[in-house]
Amino acid sequence: MPFFKVPGTVNGIAPMRKFSKGGSVNPDRAPVWHQEPGLGWHDHLRSRSNLDAPDVANKRSGTKELPQEAAPDIPELVSNSLSDERFAEHIMGLIKEATSLTEARLASLTRWDADAKMLTNYWFGSSDDQIKAYLIPIMGSILRVLRGLNPKSFLPYDAASTTSVGCSGQVDQSADAAVCPVDTNGHRILLAAQFFKRDAFNRVYGTREFLPRDSQLSILLHEITHFKDVAGSNDAYYGIRNAKSISDKTAEAKVNADSLAAHVLGITIK
Repeated sequence: MPFFKVPGTVNGIAPMRKFSKGGSVNPDRAPVWHQEPGLGWHDHLRSRSNLDAPDVANKRSGTKELPQEAAPDIPELVSNSLSDERFAEHIMGLIKEATSLTEARLASLTRWDADAKMLTNYWFGSSDDQIKAYLIPIMGSILRVLRGLNPKSFLPYDAASTTSVGCSGQVDQSADAAVCPVDTNGHRILLAAQFFKRDAFNRVYGTREFLPRDSQLSILLHEITHFKDVAGSNDAYYGIRNAKSISDKTAEAKVNADSLAAHVLGITIK
C-alpha cells in the first residue's frame, strides 16, 4: 500500500501506525503510516503478514490546527477529475513552488550559512557537518522526484491505483494522499478528495512564510520523502507541531516526514 496523509480516524487498515517514541520497521516491507488529528495520539504497530504486497503510507493532520484558510483556488476540483486541465495547472503550480523552495534549501545547505545552521538546529537539533552531509543528498533526491513529476504522476486514491503502483489495494476512505514507498520508478502520488479541501500553501497573511499546519504543498513534500530512493521517511510524529516536539532528538527527527517537509518550507513556530 502507499503512504497517505489523512485527516480523520483509520478505517480498517492494519499496518504501521504512529509511534510516540518511534518504532521498528521491517526493512523488507513498506509500512503504512497514519497521521492522526490530535496531539498526543498513540497507536501500535499492527502486523499485515497476511499480505504479500507492501503497504501504503498514510499521512494525517497531526495537531489541532486552526481552521483552513480559503483554500484551493479550485475548490470544486475532486479526485475523480485528475485529468482536468484545471487540475494540471494547479498541481504543476504546486510542483513549481516546491521545486523553488527545495532548490533554495539545497543552496543554503551547500553554502552552510547561518540560516542553514539555524534551521537544521531548529528541526533536527544539530548544526554540525553530519546533519549537513545527511540532508544535502535528500534535498537533491526531492528535487529529482519533483522535476520528474507531471499531472499524469497523480492518480486517484482507490484500490485500482494502489495496486497499480505496487502496493496492496486496501483503501482508507479518510486519506488525503498516499505513496507506495517502493514505487521508485514511477513516483506516483495518490490523491483523495480530502486533499482538495486543504489550503494550497497556508502562508502567513501578507508574507511568504508558511503556517505550521498541513497544506497541499506540505503534503506533496511529505509524501515524496517517503520514497525509498529519497529519504525512506516514517511518520513517527505526525503534524508539524508534533514534529517540532522531537527536534532535540536528531536520530528520530531526521527520518520523520513532517520534520523534513517543515525544513524544506523553512517553517518556524512562533
